[in-house]
Amino acid sequence: MRSAARGECAPRGTARASVMARRRGLGHRGGVKAVSAGTGPSRWARQAATLLAQVRDDALRDDLRLRFDERAAICEIDGELSRTEAERIAFESLVHALERLRGRGQ
Repeated sequence: MRSAARGECAPRGTARASVMARRRGLGHRGGVKAVSAGTGPSRWARQAATLLAQVRDDALRDDLRLRFDERAAICEIDGELSRTEAERIAFESLVHALERLRGRGQ
């Protein structure tokens, strides 16, 4: 589920459980998710990588990358969105986070 007005997914379960399930390759029902062979990163993941490459602070860059991955996982698993749509939402969240950081002078 997602709010059309804000473009965000609404998680139904705990975020940490969803991220851990994603890392183990499990869906929200415990089944193994099928991954198509030969599919590369989405347009949104590539754009996120480009933005993150511009962040000079290693720790901040790692934190932002983790945030992107977790947000995409939550939207995909709990929000039941496609991976591409989930990464689009995560990318928008990343852009907003970077704008907030730049506004604070970092």
